Amino acid sequence: MGGTTNGWDIWYSRLDPEWSDEFVPQSELQRWGEEFQQLVRLSDHSGYTQAEPLPLEDAMTLAFVLDQTGVNVEAILELCRTYTPFELDGTVTIPLCFLLDPLGHVDGLIEQLQDMWQLSEPDLDEIRQGIEAMGGAAPEDTDMLLEVFRTGLLTMVRFLTELERLLGEYGQTTLNAWWQGRLIGLLSEENEARPRHRPRTGKGKGGVPDVFRDLIQGLDLDED
Repeated sequence: MGGTTNGWDIWYSRLDPEWSDEFVPQSELQRWGEEFQQLVRLSDHSGYTQAEPLPLEDAMTLAFVLDQTGVNVEAILELCRTYTPFELDGTVTIPLCFLLDPLGHVDGLIEQLQDMWQLSEPDLDEIRQGIEAMGGAAPEDTDMLLEVFRTGLLTMVRFLTELERLLGEYGQTTLNAWWQGRLIGLLSEENEARPRHRPRTGKGKGGVPDVFRDLIQGLDLDED
């Protein structure tokens, strides 16, 4: 593994061969971890967000936890690979909070879709800027812009609904438990550093939905 420090190297080196058949092979776990590095970022609604890619160790742990819970990891990865809201060409990284509570995000999106007529001019400007920052096309015409936004939100709803189905209740519970433990460790490590957080936006009628803000912060535009 390139000589990097990774607890999984140690774990697999000490794994009793008698039990090895019960666990995903190390090469497979590393491949999954490398994909999760590209597709998921550490960000949740406790206020914690980490812009850098997941450390390989964390990404492999995420894959391991899901696999041991019985979740089809390949199906999760394929869903994330093909997630292209707003007809984007680049890679979209998924905030971890999407995996922790897919339907919670869906509820907010549905509420927003019902209340789109209450969007103010500043909200429309933020939507336009967000879509353009992602590399999408944001029409100047308000009605066309809202249609693009509506279509994008519906794509997000479909993605999150399918994510919920693939993870299942037990998968989400296990993933939340793992993340809570990891988050405590990360917060401890950063205790002396400047907090990495962003202010939460209020929920309710009007405004841009938090799930949209979460998404636009996680884009890899593949700039050369």
